[in-house]
Amino acid sequence: MKPIVTILSLALASTAAADSVRLHEQAGTTGPAVRLMEIAELEGEYAQTLGELVVGRFAEGQDELTVQLATVRRVLSESQVNWSDLSLRGRSVSVVTRLVDEDVLPAPAVVNDRAVVTNNKLAVDQVNAAMTVSGLLIQEIEKLNNATSEELEITFRGDADAAAWLNRSAAVGRYEIESMSRSGLGRVPMKVRRYDAAGTVEEATLTADVSRRVTAVVATKQIRRGEVFSRENTELREVFITSKLGETLDSPNLVLGQRSASALREGSVLLVDHVAPDVLVKRGDLVTVACVSGSLVVRTVGRASEEGAMGDIIAIKNPQTRETVYATVSGKRQTTIKTYDSAQVEKTEEGAW
Repeated sequence: MKPIVTILSLALASTAAADSVRLHEQAGTTGPAVRLMEIAELEGEYAQTLGELVVGRFAEGQDELTVQLATVRRVLSESQVNWSDLSLRGRSVSVVTRLVDEDVLPAPAVVNDRAVVTNNKLAVDQVNAAMTVSGLLIQEIEKLNNATSEELEITFRGDADAAAWLNRSAAVGRYEIESMSRSGLGRVPMKVRRYDAAGTVEEATLTADVSRRVTAVVATKQIRRGEVFSRENTELREVFITSKLGETLDSPNLVLGQRSASALREGSVLLVDHVAPDVLVKRGDLVTVACVSGSLVVRTVGRASEEGAMGDIIAIKNPQTRETVYATVSGKRQTTIKTYDSAQVEKTEEGAW
């Protein structure tokens, strides 16, 4: 059997690429434009000059966006990057969360800076909390976060009209609560509608600032990319988070001895994505390339042009034809290419990279 070649017509990459763009699995931005530097790790001076490129944009009211690796590749190509000096790798998609930013997002109607209800404890401790509009809103926020009142800190802000709505009894009429936030954290606007027996509808938009208390590993000092996590630069703390950027870590033992995947500021809450994954393929390794189409699998060997961890898409060169293909790291010196075209798999058996 002749060595397989790739079946996908993808752009060629040079093995001599010095700089790289590595896509993160999760990222956050205040938006609406999503820049490359916000969703990827840029290694090298040339890669860092590309950080301001816009690779996605949030629509109005949208708080989560998926950016494909293919989209990043297209944007870079349209910007006429020199692919001989750059490699693109990392996750095949990056899920980007829209963060709350006072300077970017429209503020709710506020006459003064006084909190109408300082936190959920104030409402929960009231005997008739569930019978007020504020009580209904707190219940909705708890559902959004799948959390109890003890885990959340909720602050309502507004003018006298907002205060009147929050303190209104919910025992008269029928109330409908519609959250305008998918995450349930940060600034959470909610639309409240009241229906009476005659069918009359009153409507108001009330806003809460919501944070969630978690016990998580935190950076106690600035940590450089590639620096090893230790007891000197991390500790377990109780913190309040205002966005769902990723999975937090609840024990220092989960990071001790491992390296940081990105630079972290003092006080940063460590996420799973901040821990550099184990490198399963090193640059220059001979790797197995499995071409899969349904139940049909054909394997060959290629040389890795770059390193990669589990799930990374990396460039692999055919040692015979010198052409480059892209495959997903699936194990120690193992990569996989999936296709729905069995004819293309058969073509690889003939050595047609």
